[in-house]
Amino acid sequence: MAAVSAALVHDFGFAELMGEETGAIPTLYASQFSFTLPQTGVVLKVPKGYIVHPNGDEQLKGVVPDHQVRDHLVDEVDEVLDYTLHKLIQRVRPEP
Repeated sequence: MAAVSAALVHDFGFAELMGEETGAIPTLYASQFSFTLPQTGVVLKVPKGYIVHPNGDEQLKGVVPDHQVRDHLVDEVDEVLDYTLHKLIQRVRPEP
């Protein structure tokens, strides 16, 4: 559900996203219910909802952030955090 939350934040412009494209996609079937067929015993699952980007995009891809920053997970540096702090400092104290 993190990809769905990221899509909401991104599409409505609540914030700027930084980092890498989400691994999950925000277009999905949700809230399934199941029932058993009486004669065969086969269990069926049927979705009650279909979630897409708020902007209507149904492409099967992750949410692409506004600022793409690659994080090298095997090192001690958090590149996304460093980039975000740098951007925030620039907004508070713009360079002359």
